[in-house]
Amino acid sequence: MTKKETTSLRICVEELTTRSWIWISLPEDNKDLWDIINDFLDQNNAEEWAIADIEGFGDYGVDFDDIQTIDQANELAELLELYDAEVTYLLNGTFDLEETLEILETENYRIVEAPTDLGFADGDLAHQLWNKFDYWMEIPEELENYINWEDLERDLLLDDSATYIIGEKMAVIVYA
Repeated sequence: MTKKETTSLRICVEELTTRSWIWISLPEDNKDLWDIINDFLDQNNAEEWAIADIEGFGDYGVDFDDIQTIDQANELAELLELYDAEVTYLLNGTFDLEETLEILETENYRIVEAPTDLGFADGDLAHQLWNKFDYWMEIPEELENYINWEDLERDLLLDDSATYIIGEKMAVIVYA
């Protein structure tokens, strides 16, 4: 997967006494991020603050309520910078934000890109998985026509040792 340019991700930190706020672009080095926040609070003689808003995260299926801490928002922004499409597929599939972060950090997944612009046809996913990741054994090219890729794919999708999130251009397989 090649890295693509991501949407601008920002958080708004509001100090609760005078209700002034600052937008901070993410990802940011963790120490620098907290320096920015602490400088902002010091300038306003404030101690209490809150995350008031987020920007750009919604493009990836992340709602304001999903962001619990500044550090979590920053970590997610770092992962989005590295794994843009994968995060989108996982969040729009069956996983919440915490599960998505764990999956990406443990690298417990595989990416399969659709073989054509038309997406996956029956059997394409199994064929791509087998060829790309050397499942079980290497199949000589002259024998590939004898394999029923559609049935093999059906069996893979029924196997509950993995979760398959299949989109038009990509499939993400997460192993249990």
